[in-house]
Amino acid sequence: MENQCVCITGSTHGIGYGIAKAFAKKGAKIVINSHEQDNGALDTLNQLTECYFVQSDLSKIDGNKRLIEEANTKLGKIDTLVNNAGTFQDTDFESIDEESFNKTFNLNVRGYMFTSQEFVKKISNNQNNASIICIGSSNSLAAEKNSVMYDTS
Repeated sequence: MENQCVCITGSTHGIGYGIAKAFAKKGAKIVINSHEQDNGALDTLNQLTECYFVQSDLSKIDGNKRLIEEANTKLGKIDTLVNNAGTFQDTDFESIDEESFNKTFNLNVRGYMFTSQEFVKKISNNQNNASIICIGSSNSLAAEKNSVMYDTS
């Protein structure tokens, strides 16, 4: 992974942090992301590799653009985008409202789509094997009670 540059969304804790740490241990330069502060993830990962943090809300189009722009500026390129950011809200089916539905789909679906679109726009002609990895959930195969929005996203 030497000289590889990776941008991982939703990566300051949980699965995303684990993915970032795995890439860091293999020697990739990385950008981590969250809509919240990094909670120490940046300092820890910088002990393993060159790492940057971009705070950006990927449920909004300008957040997708800013993440990819800043990641490209900090790393010089992005070879791999890992779409991991997502949200989960326990809500029984009868209580789902438009606001919570939009919150879930804006991040879990639109976030993946528009972050990927911005990434593809930045791939240079001489850049070989650029890739997008989209992290999913077992909930897409077997629904869970009170997680209809997450399951369908």
